[in-house]
Amino acid sequence: MADIGTPADALNIRTKTFMVWVWMGIMVAFGSPAIHADIRSVEQDTDGNGKTDQVVHLDATGALRRLAADTDEDGRMDTVQFYENGVVVRIDRDVNKKVGMDERDFLENGKLSRREKLNSAGEIIEMMTFDGREAVQEWHRDTNGNGTFDILVRLKSGKPAFRGEDTDHDGRIDRHTEFDTRGRPTLMREFGQTSQEPTRISRFQDGALVSVEQIDQGRKVLTHFQDNHPGSRAIDEDGNRLMEITDLQGRIIERRVYTGEVLRKKTNFDAAGLPIRIEEYDDAGRLVLSREADADSKELNLTWRYDAEETAVQAEKDRNGDGQADIWYFYKDGRIMRVEEDRNRDGKPDLWEAYDSTSTLVRRDEDIDFDGAADIEKQF
Repeated sequence: MADIGTPADALNIRTKTFMVWVWMGIMVAFGSPAIHADIRSVEQDTDGNGKTDQVVHLDATGALRRLAADTDEDGRMDTVQFYENGVVVRIDRDVNKKVGMDERDFLENGKLSRREKLNSAGEIIEMMTFDGREAVQEWHRDTNGNGTFDILVRLKSGKPAFRGEDTDHDGRIDRHTEFDTRGRPTLMREFGQTSQEPTRISRFQDGALVSVEQIDQGRKVLTHFQDNHPGSRAIDEDGNRLMEITDLQGRIIERRVYTGEVLRKKTNFDAAGLPIRIEEYDDAGRLVLSREADADSKELNLTWRYDAEETAVQAEKDRNGDGQADIWYFYKDGRIMRVEEDRNRDGKPDLWEAYDSTSTLVRRDEDIDFDGAADIEKQF
């Protein structure tokens, strides 16, 4: 098999000079003058089998212009090197051994700067650019052969950092994917044919899909994933900031109401669609009140109130389900300090209990005639 040697090697084997006449027709009123130049071709048989496997082309000044080689001894020149000022600036190859050259390398200062891959018609279907260390910087591909690149990949340290795709082949990159330093996707944005803002945003963690946000005609749907399977879904209708999170069966499990970007109310539902907890927030997004059902009720009969640190400071409970609180709890630093109870359902407490800093009962007062004053006082 022949290897491409140096121009000196080619000249030392055997030389054959050809006169190649190049005609250029120029239509003018007074005729068609011809321009010609002579080029020498130097053939060599490097393995001595009687067949030419290298041809050196020199221009009229004797300067090396091309060096062609038949590297697989099939009688066809499958590699051609192009020279400028004695330096290789381009290499064409027939890699697939079919018809014509299908790969071109361009060199700058002796280093690979660009590689093009061609189809059978000689059209570029793939292109890679390289940095000064000959590491791939960008990779372009034309996947459908329409003459336009529809995939762009930018690499950093050998790993993809960005990938752009023209998924509908309209000449516009409509899918943008960003990657972490390990080449794993972190964010994917997809655009509609006329949209300037993404209509679909996918987020990844450690390469795994965790959420997809899709926007369609003012409706925003946010789907959360676990182990690449959809989990819950949030819906924002027409920007009114009402978000509903559903399970895989489409049942609402949580509803959130926002003022701008601030959460103001959150409701959780059971499998039957009944509310089991409601939280309310102030205009700064701090929890101020919650309602829930205790173990003995299906109604939201227990209400909690919170301080600025979102610590529970008071609770009230409707034990008989008449819609009116009949027992009150008071807390300090998260510990129970006092309990008041309305036993006769007149809306006023008639039993008082006090607790110490360890939440131990230390005193109980009772109003047995329900006149609002304690009749029995007991300390522990």
